Amino acid sequence: MKHILYILGWSFLILSLSSCEDVIELELKNDDPQLVIDAHLNASSQEAQVWMSYSNSFYDNTDSETIDDAMVQLIREDGTSIIVEAKGNGYYKTENINAAVDETFKMQVTLTNGNSYEAIAKVPRPISIDSVSMIATAFGGGFGGQSDSSKQNYQLLTYWKDPVGTEDYYRLKAKKNGADLTDTYVVLDDAGANDENQIFSPFFELFEEGDSVEFSLLSLDKNTYDYFSNLADIQGQGFGATTPFNPENNWSGDILGYFGVIQVDQKSIYLPQ
Repeated sequence: MKHILYILGWSFLILSLSSCEDVIELELKNDDPQLVIDAHLNASSQEAQVWMSYSNSFYDNTDSETIDDAMVQLIREDGTSIIVEAKGNGYYKTENINAAVDETFKMQVTLTNGNSYEAIAKVPRPISIDSVSMIATAFGGGFGGQSDSSKQNYQLLTYWKDPVGTEDYYRLKAKKNGADLTDTYVVLDDAGANDENQIFSPFFELFEEGDSVEFSLLSLDKNTYDYFSNLADIQGQGFGATTPFNPENNWSGDILGYFGVIQVDQKSIYLPQ
């Protein structure tokens, strides 16, 4: 289900999806297995991660077939390459990349059958969370969850500043008491925002006194933002849509997934009892 809200001139996509970090699980109306490559470069931690598998058919609930023998390379603008090493179960990782803001990277994946796939993404600038504030509410401030009537409920607001004169894209994630809130997250761009103004995003989740909450603000490259926006459109149509389709992505060839670059800043808040 997709909710579209307009707050302070910003466009918000509230997505209800099943997610593990940045790996998106999709039930596809396609009986033929398709290659899925979910990859991102985290320019804050300077590491790249890749998850690679084949999709299942719509009614197949078995585990997906993973790929552990591909050649995965991260290629810089000057042509030098970094090998992203296989770690097992379709997972690949490399560290100490030293990626710089505005640097462009190409991810290249070559399978043992000779098929090769490429995607290009640019490193966004890092944006820091200025603060997190809380507003006491009788309704919990959220769309989901069960409220303990004996506890005070809170709406949490996250503040940061949008850079002047640039197009910027964000994703807001949260952990509550150490557990990822994977059912709901926020993806937004700065269309219509007033540059230099401090802006905020509400996180639509139930929080209570005694909760410890950690917010992560992800600065996204445009490819990543477009992928998640397209994914929201698909979720909004549901499986009853007349013409089902798969998310658009930046990979060459007819495959699923995406390659994106992110920057991450985090801030925590404890709700007093």
